Amino acid sequence: MNNRNLLKIIIAVVLVSLLVVYFSYSFNRDNSVTIISSELNSQEEKINRIKHYIEFESDVLGVEYIFNLHSGSMFALGPSDMSLEIALRVLPSDVPKWTKSHSEITAPASAKDWKTRLRLTDDIWKTQSDPHYYSIDANTWMAVFTPEGIIYRETFTR
Repeated sequence: MNNRNLLKIIIAVVLVSLLVVYFSYSFNRDNSVTIISSELNSQEEKINRIKHYIEFESDVLGVEYIFNLHSGSMFALGPSDMSLEIALRVLPSDVPKWTKSHSEITAPASAKDWKTRLRLTDDIWKTQSDPHYYSIDANTWMAVFTPEGIIYRETFTR
């Protein structure tokens, strides 16, 4: 075997080894992100962390959420699962900004116990009124308590 063929074999072995290491890392890497707002220090931090994932239609007075993002792909692009449960406190006069152009629907099955899931115990989350439910798209709905200025929104993809 001449030196040229030996060099080609060595280069091929190195390239294959690098590919094996890369794909082993990619397959085993945890591509998940979970943000639980109750673990953050301030309302400002809570808003800043989530505003990349949801467009606010008005100023927000309070926010609590659980956000999960899992990329099912070994590459940056590819299928992913996402869920966001978020409670927002806004001025009651701003509620129409959140509901405009959305269809009113009956209560989804997952509308039960959302306050418990989000651990909403502070007085600012107390509701007296009955909610109205709206569909935003096939994967997003919200419950709106207009007099209190409370909006619960759930988004998911699968």
